Amino acid sequence: MFIKTIVKTDRKSGKRYDYYRLCEGYRIGNKVRHRTIISMGNLESIDTKEDRKSLADLIEALIKGDRQLFSFDVKPIVEKYAREFADRIINEKLLDVSPKAKHTDDSQDKEHDYETIDLNSVRHDEVREIGAEWLCSQALNQLNLKELLTDHCGYSEMSANVSLMHIISRAVFPASEHKTAQWIKENSAVSGLCNVPIDKVNRSKLYTASNNLYKQKKKIENHLSTKTNELFDLQDKIIFYDLTNTYFEGRKAGSKIAKFGRSKEKRSDAKIVSMAAVINAEGFLKYSRIYEGNISDTKTLVNTVDELSI
Repeated sequence: MFIKTIVKTDRKSGKRYDYYRLCEGYRIGNKVRHRTIISMGNLESIDTKEDRKSLADLIEALIKGDRQLFSFDVKPIVEKYAREFADRIINEKLLDVSPKAKHTDDSQDKEHDYETIDLNSVRHDEVREIGAEWLCSQALNQLNLKELLTDHCGYSEMSANVSLMHIISRAVFPASEHKTAQWIKENSAVSGLCNVPIDKVNRSKLYTASNNLYKQKKKIENHLSTKTNELFDLQDKIIFYDLTNTYFEGRKAGSKIAKFGRSKEKRSDAKIVSMAAVINAEGFLKYSRIYEGNISDTKTLVNTVDELSI
């Protein structure tokens, strides 16, 4: 582990300031990448590279559960920060932590307390899935999506929770809003994971969540583009552009963008819409837009370049 310095400049005052992240390195092929474990703020009173190195080493020792005495030359403030950040990493499960790291110093002195259980008497009711849902929830937490919705998009706490629940459901169980509401009520623990009462879940709320998220599409895309670059230390030197389309089974008589066009699925009998997408070399979505079904590829490329240049 190591502590990475991030330099920021206030656009109004021009003042430069530093803040820090605890990172770890990992290798993809012959390239070394950095992953942010936790943001550390400005680390007041930690002024030298030696202190920051000692802080990273102590945090790593605490996370690994190494039972060792700290060196006498370590500053008290360094030890204080080390314990605080190690506790956060362990409690928030930001890393796979060795079980011995979760024990306090007196854990070995505790007496064993056993109970005998008749396995034939064990019953379970209302079994729900949580594995994939929990994984998606951790990803959304890392992306600070809830903070974006509440602080910058005007969402209430409950509206943000319902939206996160809907996003997770789409990732784990892609279906219609009607089917998704049934799945949440009958099979998944995602409502509890997102603090949404199960009796408040219905397809109408999911339709509303979808529409409201789409209204904030530009803010969300910009935020995710920046955040993924920070988390994975990316620079977006190379980006890719592609256009695809999809068709509708119905007539879509009231739609303003569903048009007859050249269908990539050979459905000349059905109206289609086109979608443009820009991704970086690592596969993260940078920009997307839905166009009329009869628009030409060259025109969408020009529009996309103009949008990205703003």
